Amino acid sequence: MSVTLQTIFAAYTARNYAAAQSMMNNYRAANPETAHSAHLQGLISRRLGDIDGALGWMRHSLRLDPGNHEYLNNYAGCLLAAGRSAEAADAWKEAAKARPAEPVYTEGLVRALSASGDHNAAERTAKALTGGAGASRSSSWIVAARAYNAAGMHAQAASAFERAADLGGDPASCLAGRIDALALMDRADELDTLLDRQPVSLRGHVLVQSAYARATFLSGKPGDAVQLFQDLWSRQASTTAFRDLAQALWTAGQAQAFDALIDSVAGQGNPAFVAVAADCLYQIDRHADALALLEQLPQAALESPQIAGLRAIVLQAIGEGEKSLEFARIDFAARPHDSGCATNLVISLLMTGSYEEADKLISKFRSRYPLDQGWLAYQATLWRLTGDPRYRELYDYDRFVKAYRLPGSDDYPDGESLNSALKKVLEERHVLAGSPFNQSLRNGIQTPRSLLCDPSPAVRAYLKALQGPISRYLEEIGRDSDHELTCRNTGNFRLSGCWSVRLSGGGRHVNHFHPAGWISSAYYVDVPHETVRGDRTEGCIKFGEPSFKTAQPAPAEHWVRPSPGLVVLFPSYMWHGTEPILEGEHRLTAPFDVVPE
Repeated sequence: MSVTLQTIFAAYTARNYAAAQSMMNNYRAANPETAHSAHLQGLISRRLGDIDGALGWMRHSLRLDPGNHEYLNNYAGCLLAAGRSAEAADAWKEAAKARPAEPVYTEGLVRALSASGDHNAAERTAKALTGGAGASRSSSWIVAARAYNAAGMHAQAASAFERAADLGGDPASCLAGRIDALALMDRADELDTLLDRQPVSLRGHVLVQSAYARATFLSGKPGDAVQLFQDLWSRQASTTAFRDLAQALWTAGQAQAFDALIDSVAGQGNPAFVAVAADCLYQIDRHADALALLEQLPQAALESPQIAGLRAIVLQAIGEGEKSLEFARIDFAARPHDSGCATNLVISLLMTGSYEEADKLISKFRSRYPLDQGWLAYQATLWRLTGDPRYRELYDYDRFVKAYRLPGSDDYPDGESLNSALKKVLEERHVLAGSPFNQSLRNGIQTPRSLLCDPSPAVRAYLKALQGPISRYLEEIGRDSDHELTCRNTGNFRLSGCWSVRLSGGGRHVNHFHPAGWISSAYYVDVPHETVRGDRTEGCIKFGEPSFKTAQPAPAEHWVRPSPGLVVLFPSYMWHGTEPILEGEHRLTAPFDVVPE
């Protein structure tokens, strides 16, 4: 590398990116292009926020110096930052192949695989990494721990975080990771003993206390969690602490305290906190209040991409497609590689009939996130609205929506006795007074923690009994390599999530899909008599209707009438929701997601 390029690189490493760019402009005007200069330009462009330009320069450097593992590593990192996780994984695979003894490339590969939703591949790669070249690196164990948690392998995650700490990883981050993993395994009773063994300074670290507060919430103690989150909020007035406290107050049934917290933040006028407050209101369907809160901000804040994106989301919820489109475009223009911003824009485009633009955007992001069920859901909606016959291939209700009776398992001779035992356990697990944020249920509550690690014999028997219906479903839908659902059918599977929902009178699930799933479900533990025996659709699960108002009507097309002990299986990309149950009734379910292995 020439002396001039070394000087430019020194400015880059000192984070003086503007000066580095100025010197690079002068250098490139007087010198022929080399792999070094092209790659350095790519690094500078990325730090200046020009992701597309950075990727172009990095590709150019690799054309000039094919197979350079350092260039591949930086290129892969830039691809991941741009949301192109599948391409990032390919680049890191190539770098790792060139330098198998350098674990940093395999660490990147694990991160990219997790980001793309291929948790099985991420877990296998992480296991190989920590069993080989990364065995002595704390960073490798941390990457592995995060991959294990994403794959639902919380015991392995806890052990990996502990190993990372032994190897010199950041103590607070590693301990917080262990706490999160133990809480997800229903082992919160071990946390006090674990914390008692730690130094006082580490026990009091914000990361550790935040993890302990989350664990308290997950263990079904929202009231205790409120106090912990309040302490954190008083120590560190961050947007994360604010949101955690707001959710804890809402789920604990402390509506007045929730409103007071929102009002206190609104009065300060800080755009970042007002945005979170508005989102909290949006989560509980107070859309008019959310809009009013945002519209109180100064004009400069209202023009920011983040606020524009949030306004678009709220406007979509109240059916204002044209208004939402204006704000969604502002947000996407600022963050064109962000999947969430793209999703926001696609919804507005489908609401306003801008199908050609929606098609281009959906195709682009489907290629980046091939396993993401959300992009398949939007693709299907577009095909339905435009009369494309491929819609019926995705939404083939006769083939892909199937119902089965739950069999017995272990100590339960039949499905009826197992369901009765499961009902008693689940009723004890429902301790929240309000539903957590980012959930589809309305006028109902959800168990705060997944049931996959629940120690109850009835829950364990239920999870085992599900193996039969799921296996039958996979056999019946078959394997077609050209179909987005069945091409992943290996016959092997695992549950990636399981929870319980209790709806009260008038309760329902709004239309939604499961973005990280493959096969999703509804299992009915207890169902109102009027739903089982009636000839109307109250309480029935419905399919096909999007969560937003489309330019042309797209009502539900298929219903399944529930009854206790019924397992309904369907593709995770399929829009589904619940017709409201009658007043004075309750409905108890234990749905789950399945992913292939």
